[in-house]
Amino acid sequence: MQTGHAFDATQTEIDAFIAADQDKNLSLSRAEFPTFVRHMARAGQPTARTIVRFKAFGYAFNIADLNGDGRITPEELRAADDSYRAQN
Repeated sequence: MQTGHAFDATQTEIDAFIAADQDKNLSLSRAEFPTFVRHMARAGQPTARTIVRFKAFGYAFNIADLNGDGRITPEELRAADDSYRAQN
């Protein structure tokens, strides 16, 4: 998963992103985001499991949408997850 900046993504992350990105624009809308999170939660990703457990999709989307444009890029997802893990 790459949209301009190189970073490592697992195959699970790539598969979940592709499954969720219905319009294939390499970013997730608020409506697409829960699909991504549910895929990651089923794969055992801790942050995603927490989001699903608390049904905090909107809250998590707002945190991950770093530039506030209503879309989440792979880079924003990585930054938000890294930040969350660093705090917990």
